[in-house]
Amino acid sequence: MWQQRILSLVFFKYNEVSLEMAKTIKLILDFMSRWRRGYWERYHWVTMTPTSIIIALGAIPELADMYRDRKDRHSDFDNHRKKMIAEVEKTPGYSNWIWFEPGLWVVPQNSCYWITRDPELHISLQDQLATVDDLEPARTQWVTR
Repeated sequence: MWQQRILSLVFFKYNEVSLEMAKTIKLILDFMSRWRRGYWERYHWVTMTPTSIIIALGAIPELADMYRDRKDRHSDFDNHRKKMIAEVEKTPGYSNWIWFEPGLWVVPQNSCYWITRDPELHISLQDQLATVDDLEPARTQWVTR
């Protein structure tokens, strides 16, 4: 899966970036690596509403734990991401243009809810993802920031 992956895409010239901004980009990349599960969950969120959990609490108490765990991870990720962005914005020479670099992951404002189709419909995963991308283009990395 990863063998053919593009390793770097840069819209700006490296020599146009100050030393401080280069270090800051490294900080962002380290954050992305450390919090990759948070990014993944935000981009690939499967619907799990508290209402449905309340109904199932008596029968499956583990479900409430799973929901709480995911919600806590989501909150923790958002808090750390806000701190990281505040730190980045303090960098001398900071400009919002760095967020247009496709190598830096952007967190969408809203999670993309995706419910997999019934297997009996025989719709391939690739076709399901294509449909999701058509319906919710913000799910992809090429979002308007």
